[in-house]
Amino acid sequence: MGKTEIKYLTLSQEDLIEAGAFDLQMAMKALKEGLVKFKDNRILFPDKIVQIFNEETQERINCLPATLLDEKICGVKWVSVFPPNPRRFGVQNLSAIIVLSEIEKGFPVCVMDGTLCSNMRVAAMGATAADVLAKKDAESIGFIGAGEQAKMHLLGMKAVRPGLKVCKVAAVSTAEEEAFIRDLGFHQIDEILDACHQKGIFGEMEAGRATRDEFRSYVLERSEAGHQPEEVDKALWNILVGITPEKVELLKRLSQKYDLYMLSNNNPICTPKAAEIFAEAGYPMYEGFVKCYISYQMKTLKPSAEFYKAVMADIGLPSEDMLFVDDSQRNVDGAIAAGLPAVYYEPGTDLGRVLADALGDSSILGQEVAE
Repeated sequence: MGKTEIKYLTLSQEDLIEAGAFDLQMAMKALKEGLVKFKDNRILFPDKIVQIFNEETQERINCLPATLLDEKICGVKWVSVFPPNPRRFGVQNLSAIIVLSEIEKGFPVCVMDGTLCSNMRVAAMGATAADVLAKKDAESIGFIGAGEQAKMHLLGMKAVRPGLKVCKVAAVSTAEEEAFIRDLGFHQIDEILDACHQKGIFGEMEAGRATRDEFRSYVLERSEAGHQPEEVDKALWNILVGITPEKVELLKRLSQKYDLYMLSNNNPICTPKAAEIFAEAGYPMYEGFVKCYISYQMKTLKPSAEFYKAVMADIGLPSEDMLFVDDSQRNVDGAIAAGLPAVYYEPGTDLGRVLADALGDSSILGQEVAE
């Protein structure tokens, strides 16, 4: 007999947050990969076991097992859902732990907090579905129920539909509805963000007229007590919707024939994160583009003529040899008014086809499509 001692890693919610687990884009990417692997029978996902202790209130504990065959990891989430908790005890209605084991010898390797994982999964699933199914110009959203899932769904939906302006919520009690509003922290979001992210203090930061610390202070002063500056940053990162593999491949094909430049309204909090997202997707931002023109560094925003004229002057090519593409009609109109040829790309449509038609160059679609 060998050693019988069992050793495993323990991770608290604080450990997971420190490791970057509160990253909605990462969660959405993992979720999509998981759905594909499940379809390909690379994930074992038995039915969950539910123990209901009160049929009326649906107080319950669920056991949800799964195995990632490629990673050779088996896990189980032990999650309690007690809907009356907020009213009865003033605490959250969901808590969970996750146990992970390797499947070579069957030993446990990790016991970790599962509450954050559960909440991020909820947000990622809702956001992924909304990104495909919801109206692109949606401005309102409603929830029946004001628990943790509703809160996470709202954060996820706002990430993929930043134009959302109105949220309506109905719960069993007014206290739960008020807690929903209170717990989400910052309540004047429409004063600083709209679909183009250029309002108030946020617009000032993107224009280089306010620092990241000034923005953080502004948000924290108007939020519930107890929040930290890094939470502001992480919440803001959820605006970044990522880049699909298809767009990465399109950029690579384009860069073989054309000089590519990035023209972005962005800020000192999100720009480093955007660069990280591009690098993880396989197209390093500062290497793939000849130059990145970032609004806060240029001290001006799209769609101002000043922005476009500064870019054209710096590139130094005749305007007829340039083409600007943007998913904001306002930015496209501003570019055209400044003398820069431009086309509008509607999010969710085929960007490659839009550019191929504008450039008269079907080769950028790839050999199989072009033929």
